[in-house]
Amino acid sequence: MTVECCRYLCAESSGWSILSAAPAHAARIATNVPSPLYGAASVWGLTASGRELVRIDPASNTVSASIRLPGPAGVLTVTDSAVWVGDDGPGSHLWKIDPATNQVVGQVKLGPAGETFGDLSAGDDGSVWVSLFESERVLRVRPTS
Repeated sequence: MTVECCRYLCAESSGWSILSAAPAHAARIATNVPSPLYGAASVWGLTASGRELVRIDPASNTVSASIRLPGPAGVLTVTDSAVWVGDDGPGSHLWKIDPATNQVVGQVKLGPAGETFGDLSAGDDGSVWVSLFESERVLRVRPTS
C-alpha cells in the first residue's frame, strides 16, 4: 500500500482518508475527488468531471457543499479567504469562490481563446500564480476584494 500524508489528508492506494487529528482517527469519505487540497478550514477538490467543486468539513467528515462551476475546471488552489479554480477548456478563465457563501463571486479571463492552464498556486499575500501552457507564461493575479 502506498501512503502519502499531509495536514488532514491521507492518500492510500484504495482512496482518500481525512485525518481528524492523528492517523488513528482516520475517516473515509466517499467522494469523486482525485486531488483534494486543504484551506479555509475545509478540504476542497474538483470532481473527476471538473463540473463541481466539493467542500469537505474535516470536523464532521462530511461533504458540506457541492458547488456547480460555470464550466469544466481542471486546476485549483486555496487561500484562507478564497478558492481559485481554473477552467479546463479553451477559455482561460479563473473563477473565485467565496468560502463564506460557497458561491462563485468573481471571474477573470487570463489569456486568448485556446490558452490552457498549466497550474495554479496561492501566494502568502493572497495572490494567485497561474501558468499558461501555450504561451509559456506565468501570471500573478492580485485580487482587490
